[in-house]
Amino acid sequence: MTVADRLRVHRARHDVLNKLEPTTHAIKRQALYEELTELSTLLGYPAPALAVLGSTEPDEPTVITEFWDAIEELNNLGIKTNHARDNATLAININEVVRLAQENKIPLPDR
Repeated sequence: MTVADRLRVHRARHDVLNKLEPTTHAIKRQALYEELTELSTLLGYPAPALAVLGSTEPDEPTVITEFWDAIEELNNLGIKTNHARDNATLAININEVVRLAQENKIPLPDR
């Protein structure tokens, strides 16, 4: 393989890595991973494990993470936020959570 060919393969491998990480569709991820494996083999590199290159699960928005962190903090303080009668159901009053978070100086995301 010429130096120019090797550089083209490096660029192609880099492009595939960049496409693979944010892709959440399982079939597309698998196809990109197979391409990455082939390009890596051409260069004599091991292909990284697919599991460390992103996920099939979309990233959770920060606002959701911050909300659940606030709920967890309230629960850790012994403040009940779930009003459901059984453990399999979640019943939360958002206005109450906002009030309780403010009273306990727990940050909540902007609404």
